[in-house]
Amino acid sequence: RAYEIDEGDSALVDCIACCLTMEAERLNLPEVEATELRARARGIVERQIVRDPGHAGLRRLLSDLGIREGLVSLHQGADPSRWFADARAAADEAIRLDPSHSPALMCLAQIKLGQGMWASRRGQDPRPDLREALGLLDAARARGADAGAVWGTTGLVQQSIADADAERGGDPRAAFEAALAAFAECRRLDPREPLQYLRSAEILRRRGLRALAGGVLELV
Repeated sequence: RAYEIDEGDSALVDCIACCLTMEAERLNLPEVEATELRARARGIVERQIVRDPGHAGLRRLLSDLGIREGLVSLHQGADPSRWFADARAAADEAIRLDPSHSPALMCLAQIKLGQGMWASRRGQDPRPDLREALGLLDAARARGADAGAVWGTTGLVQQSIADADAERGGDPRAAFEAALAAFAECRRLDPREPLQYLRSAEILRRRGLRALAGGVLELV
């Protein structure tokens, strides 16, 4: 309703697009309806970019929406490359507009994580992309990005590196430990967030430490 009153408010566009995206993800909607909601969010953002072309946050939001589409394609077994390329272009433009815009660096890290996942799906080594993601996360942290988001993504990247090490006959223990440390930092920052407990427990379970995994789950 507020957007109908003032379509020129870029902050409202951010809120509306995020709400539409969350609705698509959390209501367990049929994929056709979820796709329509995500497309509606992108359309709102793209129209606002025309009105406010210098707003770095809108470009970052467009990048985030592209990443979500790429991950949906990935989980469906489809090639996410087009979505990740579009997301990369939007994040790069956000950084050009505002070199200190740390959320855009987070987008670039998430794109690299997604590209690593796609490489792994095709039997290729994902670790070059994943190591680039870690570098981008360090840069985002240095520029004041949301600490919970940085540590959560770091944990996912390190877990993916550990999986790649194990698949290729390497020692995954250092990467697994780094993932556990990152998820532990997330829990310290927000003890009420259950997802990081579940992620930590899954790593412990896969390493055969079922008792420790159960102890972590008891904390949820």
